[in-house]
Amino acid sequence: MKLSFFKKSYFFVVLLSSSFIFAAQTEVQQEDPCITAFQPIVPALPSFGSPSDAQQKDLYIKELQELSPTYPSKPIKLREDFTYSINLMWINKKLNQEQRFIYPAKTDKTEEKFHAALINKLFEWATKNPESTVVFWYDSQLTSPNAVQNTKKIIAEQQTQNPSAAPIICKDIRLLPKVCGTDPFTFSEAVPVYFRADLLRLIATTETLTTENFDYFVYADMDIPTMTKEELFDTEAQKNLEKIGIVLARGGVYGYENCFHIATRHKPNLIKAINIALIDLGIARLENARKNTLTFDFLGRNKIPVEKCGQLVFNGYLTFFQYFYHLENLGVIPSLGDNKEDNDVINFLRPYSLRTEITEFKILDNSITAKPPSRYEFLIPTKEVHRSACSMNYD
Repeated sequence: MKLSFFKKSYFFVVLLSSSFIFAAQTEVQQEDPCITAFQPIVPALPSFGSPSDAQQKDLYIKELQELSPTYPSKPIKLREDFTYSINLMWINKKLNQEQRFIYPAKTDKTEEKFHAALINKLFEWATKNPESTVVFWYDSQLTSPNAVQNTKKIIAEQQTQNPSAAPIICKDIRLLPKVCGTDPFTFSEAVPVYFRADLLRLIATTETLTTENFDYFVYADMDIPTMTKEELFDTEAQKNLEKIGIVLARGGVYGYENCFHIATRHKPNLIKAINIALIDLGIARLENARKNTLTFDFLGRNKIPVEKCGQLVFNGYLTFFQYFYHLENLGVIPSLGDNKEDNDVINFLRPYSLRTEITEFKILDNSITAKPPSRYEFLIPTKEVHRSACSMNYD
């Protein structure tokens, strides 16, 4: 039997009994990345005849899913009675013994400015979200005892005058177990304040979600406009929280910002991914910078000193999402394989160099495929917070 091959066409073969059935399909206009991106795997074709494109894709995805070492968390549903905390944070660049209040470091010369900058902001959040708990985080090692005492006193006074507002609690990041168990250098004045602030908001997130009974942890920089419960958990945010478990702020050069986030405690893989791919990896990279062994690329070029590490944690969000999707079985990183320990994952993510994205990552679930105008293939869930980019200044 002679078979004609058409130009720019491809063929597949299906074995039925002792004979071969050949089928041809003309060139598709655009290749489906779920089918063509990972070449080594060729799924078996069904024995009942010529499979459709959809069947080929389903078979292919099934093969890839078998590579994933974990099972996904079940989608969550927002209840009307869910609990949440609203968290703000101020980390001083360095200790200033003359600082009268925790925030702000340079412009708190009058109590009036202090009220406008911090107290009003805290009570706006507390008034708009009376069913929540508002937490103000600070660093006792880089804040004078007098500043802490004065701040707590004014908050307590205002709280008695606003009994219907949510409770406002001041918490010291130095009491978090992860901070206590980490080399003190990590949170010292020698380390860029943006590295410390980015890292500490994540540590506060995971430790709160694993030790306290809040369904959601809301983090907001001091310059984020206050929002009601309905504005925080709008339709878009609810959809992403149900499917993914986290949302960031929309905007900036990369399309997302870490000045705001909401995370749930009902996604164990989310907390694991934050701990490994953002917190532990960030700490490991800082330590290598301290040893002068952190480089810009895996070839060992361009050493990165500690003083240039301000963006290390922020630069890890892309690989964090890829690793999280891998854990959730929404995507796959073939090289990780099965039974990888946490340290193996950190080493794979390159603690000795900057790795902003894992090129071998493949999407398994179309629900995490990004839509235009995203610059990334996979979804980074965000929400609009109406905040000017890079307006927060710790200096």
